[in-house]
Amino acid sequence: MSPILSLQRQRGFNLIELMIALVIGLIVVLGASSVFLSNKQSYRTNSAIGQIQENARIAFELLTRDLRQARLTGCGNQTTTANLLSNNTTLWYANFAGNGLIAYDGGTADSNPALTTGTASGNHRAGTDNLTLIGASDLAYSLATHDAATSKITLNETNPELSVGDLVVICDTAQADIAQITSTTGGVYLATGTGTPGNTAALSKTYLRNAQVSALKSVTWYIGCNPLTALSCDPNRGGTSLYRMAAVGAAGPTVSLQAQEMVRGVAAMDLTFLNTSATDYVDANAIAAATWPLNTVSAVRVSLRLVAEDRSSRDAMSSSDTLQANAMIFRDLNTVVALRNPPI
Repeated sequence: MSPILSLQRQRGFNLIELMIALVIGLIVVLGASSVFLSNKQSYRTNSAIGQIQENARIAFELLTRDLRQARLTGCGNQTTTANLLSNNTTLWYANFAGNGLIAYDGGTADSNPALTTGTASGNHRAGTDNLTLIGASDLAYSLATHDAATSKITLNETNPELSVGDLVVICDTAQADIAQITSTTGGVYLATGTGTPGNTAALSKTYLRNAQVSALKSVTWYIGCNPLTALSCDPNRGGTSLYRMAAVGAAGPTVSLQAQEMVRGVAAMDLTFLNTSATDYVDANAIAAATWPLNTVSAVRVSLRLVAEDRSSRDAMSSSDTLQANAMIFRDLNTVVALRNPPI
């Protein structure tokens, strides 16, 4: 009898099969990782573009609101305006006639007296356009009484948002006066001989009931260095922002200049202007200094370059710019603002 041989079947995988399985698994993992990374980068890019669009909407909304109110008195465009503020031709925030709308080109040596150029937080970044706007606030109050003997005005509103030191415009259909509030105890007083800048004279007339009283807004818009000191005020790295310098009343009475960061990541602002006698937009340096008070500008074109704050996001549209070295997404966006107020 022949012996019965025990046949043992092979169990498990040999080395070659195991290596093939590992390679296939690695390919699957790499493919999944590639899809994940691609989706992550797409998310970052879309998020950065969305952030730029949101910042642009905010910047244009706030800036154009001030532009449309430049040189506004609140009582029509045919009123005669008396500026009663001391030094109203030398203090930028008090010069309603000269600085109602005035701009400075970043490519020239002309400097805005409202700004300090430098690299500290809030400083104006050298070589960038800026503009100053002065006009009545959109929040107006109605006059109840005017006592010319005591320079006191009483408003129909019980708690007006007016404080000591605020600059105000009082007007009716024929006349407008610009003055500074010297006291709010028992009424609103516009006394002379006190405060900074202070008032040189009493109101030019006795205003009747329902005359309008508004705060005077004196602001300067510019590109400034933001508080991110590690970025060294570099616009290509998100180190600059859109700023608004505002003249705000303070106890004394006096005026305090406050620089507010409005929108972060604004690398540049380009301003061009359309004169009533011109057919195309020109830079600020093409308009003579003596021409600005004549208010021959009918429209302003504002161009902003906005940079994404997420430095890891980028796209093809940024690849040809110097921002490529810093992997930053940027967009150049424009708007045109028609001015509402003709010459004062």
